[in-house]
Amino acid sequence: MTDTNNPLEYESTDAMIKELQRRHDDFVLLAAQHKTDTMDGITVCFGGSLHGVFGLLSIARLSLDGGSGGIDD
Repeated sequence: MTDTNNPLEYESTDAMIKELQRRHDDFVLLAAQHKTDTMDGITVCFGGSLHGVFGLLSIARLSLDGGSGGIDD
């Protein structure tokens, strides 16, 4: 869903990712864009310490297994 009143709509993905990385010590972003029936776009970005990134991935897995963590929950 696109919100044309949202100022982030006009920011590039690269600019948003750089801002999130600037604000956080450890950072993991996984995103998928279903462009067509034959092509998908996957974005994977991470930053920070290796221990911190693996810790965030572990927390994400636990949240997924528990059924929590989604913005739509």
